[in-house]
Amino acid sequence: MTSRVDALLSECLRAYPALPALDPSALPDAFWSRAHARGVAVSVAAQLGIRAAPVAAWRIQQTAMALRSRALTVRCLRLCAEMGIAAAPLKGPLLAERLYGDLARRPTSDVDLLVVHRDARRLVSRLGREGAAMPAPHVHDYYEKHHHHLDVMWCGVLVEVHFRATSSFGVSTPAEPLLARSTPATADGQPMRVLESSDELVYLATHAAAHYFASDILLLDLKLLQQTGRPDWSIVERRSRARRLDRAVGAAFLAAERRVGFDTSGMSPPWHAQSRRVLHRLPPDLPAGYVDDWRVRLRQRLAEAMLCNTRSIAARVLGHAALRATKRRLQHRWPTLVPASWRA
Repeated sequence: MTSRVDALLSECLRAYPALPALDPSALPDAFWSRAHARGVAVSVAAQLGIRAAPVAAWRIQQTAMALRSRALTVRCLRLCAEMGIAAAPLKGPLLAERLYGDLARRPTSDVDLLVVHRDARRLVSRLGREGAAMPAPHVHDYYEKHHHHLDVMWCGVLVEVHFRATSSFGVSTPAEPLLARSTPATADGQPMRVLESSDELVYLATHAAAHYFASDILLLDLKLLQQTGRPDWSIVERRSRARRLDRAVGAAFLAAERRVGFDTSGMSPPWHAQSRRVLHRLPPDLPAGYVDDWRVRLRQRLAEAMLCNTRSIAARVLGHAALRATKRRLQHRWPTLVPASWRA
């Protein structure tokens, strides 16, 4: 049943936003459960003209969360304007409006802003003065050294202040060149930046790979951005290779081709062949996020290593993950003997 449901869902997504050649009334209940789990139930329901429960309830829920996230994004942009900070919203409701024409069609729950490194701490401090709940200092110290964003909770919403676009697969993508190539735009009168289309395609592909291609909505983002932004493939490949992300990005493009009909014809033959081999080796059906089962987490880590560009990078990624897990376990077991910073 699962393979049949996946095939039906892929048929819808490959045709999206046009109607697929199937009868919507004949879709099994498992189809909608699978679509919801992969983040595309509301988008596919709109595509097929379906308004019945449970899709209607999911749409209401997604709309409420997206509206809350959008309102807080605009408030963050206002603060950035007051402080003279150039900020580019990543993912989220503004991307949904731009690609889907409806913020409810793309699930979102938080706020992601890309700023240059020197502005990240300034913005986080300002959010703290505005009432955001701040984590312990050692948490931000760790994330600034090893990660790509600093987190605060503001008005019940997670705000991620990115000072790097990503730090996935053992390499960091600094914010500065992406913001330098971005273009000005506005959201409700507040100034913002929009990433150049090739940069955004590489970023979204990296994000999809970091979630092990388990979320169809992240793959659909790639297809719709390709259709609207028409990025230059030579630039996309050059920037992916320069950032040492070509294995992850290429695998994301091939996964998007299989699931949602992304057009990979512009990829160079060597890159396409490399990406096909990488995707073929990856373990199937990995969950997108954290799970409690150490066996699944191990499979996720091994998949991450396979997507790294070199063996040395992969070894560093696996070593760091193992050391961090060990330190957190020791801190949990002997909190009075082990530094609190090991919880980060």
